Amino acid sequence: MKPILVHTEARSELDEAISYYEQRQQGLGLDLQSEVEQTISQIQQLPEAIWIAAIAHGKLRPDYWKRRKVEGGE
Repeated sequence: MKPILVHTEARSELDEAISYYEQRQQGLGLDLQSEVEQTISQIQQLPEAIWIAAIAHGKLRPDYWKRRKVEGGE
């Protein structure tokens, strides 16, 4: 499988979202984590280089992540 680069801030966003949803309802945060892992697995099937800049609700602060750069390289 192709490696996926996940921005450190995106990792933090996912951790925060998992914690938030888990506090709202037990198991909900783990469901989110599972969905993200499945999506990443699907992304790995794409032939071009992929990196994840953000993991966030699309309607909350839209486009805030667009200034992020690939870490450790480009």
